[in-house]
Amino acid sequence: MAEDTQNMDTADTLQDVSIEEALARLDEIAVALENTDTGLKESMELYSEGVQLINRCRKAIGTGLTIPLDSFSVLSDTIRYDGKTYCFKEYSVGEDDYKMFVCYLS
Repeated sequence: MAEDTQNMDTADTLQDVSIEEALARLDEIAVALENTDTGLKESMELYSEGVQLINRCRKAIGTGLTIPLDSFSVLSDTIRYDGKTYCFKEYSVGEDDYKMFVCYLS
């Protein structure tokens, strides 16, 4: 099945995709994911591509970030994941009490 499906996995390709093309590709991905013959690896790749296409469409129509910025917080300065330590650093930005968080590998 991998030969049948076009993979729009690169960021360059995604930026050039119209909303109509993205929606058509999402339909193809849904069909492939519903097919029980699609393997796990290919399913994961298709799912990832689908998420990227959805995000592309949201950005194109202006609904990319709809979560209020004051509705979440960083609870810890560090987190361990997959054997690596990630650190979070908070910065104040401007005079309006804006905050920016940066995540980096320790």
